Amino acid sequence: MALQVHENYKDFRPPLDALATVKRLVQSVPSEYLTGLGSIVITNADAQRSARSWRLRGRKWRSHESHGMYHRATRDGLPWIEMLIDNVLAEWPSVLLRLGVFQDLAVASALYHEIGHHIDAHIGGRRERETSAEEWSRKLGRIHFRRRYWYLIPVVPPARLVVRVLIRARDAIRRI
Repeated sequence: MALQVHENYKDFRPPLDALATVKRLVQSVPSEYLTGLGSIVITNADAQRSARSWRLRGRKWRSHESHGMYHRATRDGLPWIEMLIDNVLAEWPSVLLRLGVFQDLAVASALYHEIGHHIDAHIGGRRERETSAEEWSRKLGRIHFRRRYWYLIPVVPPARLVVRVLIRARDAIRRI
């Protein structure tokens, strides 16, 4: 059975083709890591049925504020991932989201983090769950971006430097 990816929004239209973006990102994940995963649902915070909360690393999180959630298998069904695309894209300027590489950057971290929870649940984790999910997110992200955007590799180091300078300048302005 192939992994199902579908959308379910309430009074929301994402500024990008979220379904195509998630499918593109999932294609880069080795199939053995997706074994047993039932579906990925792309939704928005208002479409959530219930508000749940939990404590993580000293902070209280509410489900409608998160970027996504991994739902473990139950007696009735397979595990699945819920992506709150409005929260994922909240900090990204819509002008950048017109380009595929920025669409992938915006969605990859959250999606691969949740896939990391699935991998951790099926393969077994050696570390704390969130740390393991972050490590999987970075690993899967590297696989995707090296495979799809290999031609941008020489641009990455200077781009990182420019971004750091811009962030420092922004922070200095905020302190004034």
